[in-house]
Amino acid sequence: MTATHAPGSISRDTLAYWSAQIGVMALNLVTSIFIARLLGAEGKGLVNGVLLAGLMSVNLTNLGVQVIGMYFTGKRPAEIGRTHTLIVILVALIAGFDLIVIALFGERLRALAFEEISWRYLWFAPAALPFMLYTMAAQGVMTGLRRVRELAKFLFIVALLTNLANWAVLAFTSSKPAWLIGVWASSQVLAAGALAFKIIAQPCGWVRMTLREIRTGLGEILSYGLRAFAGNFAANFLQKNDQLFISSTGGVVGLGIYSLSSTLSGLAMQPSAALENAGYAQVAGAERDEAARLARELFRTNFMINGSLALLIIAVAHLLIKYVYGEEFIGGVAPLRILVLGTLAISCARMLALYFSAQLGRPQIPSAIAWVGFAVNVPAMWWVVVHSGRGMIGAACVTAGCYGLILVIYLVLFGYRTGLANPLEFFIPQRRDLARVARLIGDFTRRE
Repeated sequence: MTATHAPGSISRDTLAYWSAQIGVMALNLVTSIFIARLLGAEGKGLVNGVLLAGLMSVNLTNLGVQVIGMYFTGKRPAEIGRTHTLIVILVALIAGFDLIVIALFGERLRALAFEEISWRYLWFAPAALPFMLYTMAAQGVMTGLRRVRELAKFLFIVALLTNLANWAVLAFTSSKPAWLIGVWASSQVLAAGALAFKIIAQPCGWVRMTLREIRTGLGEILSYGLRAFAGNFAANFLQKNDQLFISSTGGVVGLGIYSLSSTLSGLAMQPSAALENAGYAQVAGAERDEAARLARELFRTNFMINGSLALLIIAVAHLLIKYVYGEEFIGGVAPLRILVLGTLAISCARMLALYFSAQLGRPQIPSAIAWVGFAVNVPAMWWVVVHSGRGMIGAACVTAGCYGLILVIYLVLFGYRTGLANPLEFFIPQRRDLARVARLIGDFTRRE
């Protein structure tokens, strides 16, 4: 693929993905406001706690199924049937193992981080686990097939239906937390089934394999997936570790307030998710030097867009939380302003991670960097939040600081590996960047 084609394709895919994510973000924000107003911090913390339990279970045991789908589908599109079949088998094995662990040690795990949430609500998390695993893997397959725009439209439809159901629950039911959690679990099942239908219907179908072929195939995909998973384990733990500490020390009320700050800070992450998904296949298929320059351009574009969003969120944080969510959540203002800076740092770092994982095929490099952040984060979080009692502000400072450290490591290593070490080339906007952003905005406006 030539350099002239890559940016245009990335722009189109980014636009589609970003448009859908803006819609999803708007729907989720409206729902979060309703939940905060109707259920308060305690009710919001209860719902978010169950979702956090499910998400952490998937993130910490998925063995890299999403990157497996992205990498092997992107590199070997002709073997999509074999890849998908192996992924389904792997998902079934992981889910079976997870459910056994939860059956044996679930009560101990609940007491450790979710003591205030009873099994009446918490059982929804393991019930949704197999479907969440497959949905994660299927999104990787769709991205590897470069069906980013189709995936974006699908994710928006799922979010729309889920939020409509949530609004109905909030309007017409009495036991609102249980119904909201049930809607979430049901959406995982339906999303997994719909994605499976899309992938199987076209273009892949199933591939029959012997036990030896399955063992060989699983070994092959896991040789890549486990290297990526090693880093994803640390990265995903970092992403939610602050909420686990707040849940264990501040209970569902503290989690309800802090999770709002975490969610709102994630608004600055939306453009980077679009750039990352759209740019993966392009960086993977480009020549080495071109891929490095493309990763740097993605970094710079991400810094411009997400940096602007971060400044906006910092400016309106107090008014947004006080007047939209209510006085009960005002303690989340300071954590939000801190977390959004960390979000900007980690979103930029993910653009450079594309070069190492997609182009070089060495996910162990992002893995090693993530583990450095993990090694710093866990003891720092314990010292600041538990030992020193710094609470939500302390958790936010530790999280943002670790993300900043990760970004610095990426910049140094990327510059050493590629020779593109001039910091101005990463942070100072250039004319073509402004033109790209203007084109994206213009295309988005015309689509609207």
